[in-house]
Amino acid sequence: MEVSLAQKKDSLQIAKIHAQELKDSFLSSFSPVFLRILYGSVITSKYSFCFVARENSQVIGFVTGITDIKNFYRYFLKRYFFLLPFVMISTIFNLSKIKRILENIFYPKKTKDLPGPELFSIAVKSEFQGRQIGKELLKRFVSEMKIRKVNVFKVLVGSKSDAVKFYQNTGFELKDKIVLHGKEESLIFTYKINK
Repeated sequence: MEVSLAQKKDSLQIAKIHAQELKDSFLSSFSPVFLRILYGSVITSKYSFCFVARENSQVIGFVTGITDIKNFYRYFLKRYFFLLPFVMISTIFNLSKIKRILENIFYPKKTKDLPGPELFSIAVKSEFQGRQIGKELLKRFVSEMKIRKVNVFKVLVGSKSDAVKFYQNTGFELKDKIVLHGKEESLIFTYKINK
């Protein structure tokens, strides 16, 4: 198993892993095409990055980070402005989904003193879980954040997600609890990078 920076051609495999392993996440309610475009943007934008774990040239896990969320969304929308309406046709006419998108984008305003940089997503294929791959991905993630002069970052996770234990066991600190989408409680963890 090796961990390296993702290439744009990995975006389809990453999107498939997200859809399969993060089924309860809000992003999984979007089409695989949208996820592929989103992860392609994460890989190519200077405001974000992605590491993948590979085995026999196959992507078996990934972690993504965004260092500047406003500029990342600006990059994403500018690059795919004309394509997104076709990819998100079912969303355009779904007011509740649009509301959820806006809540996810602007949730940091609901709490005080949150760092801007964020661990956006992390997942490992179920058949490869239990081999410390997530911890290795997180280790590379933290190293990259350090290189980018980030001292602390956040992650948002559903309170009922299996990932809560992962964050609790890897040095994250619970910062706040918020309610998104009317009823779902989410936890915001932060991670301070030692200099």
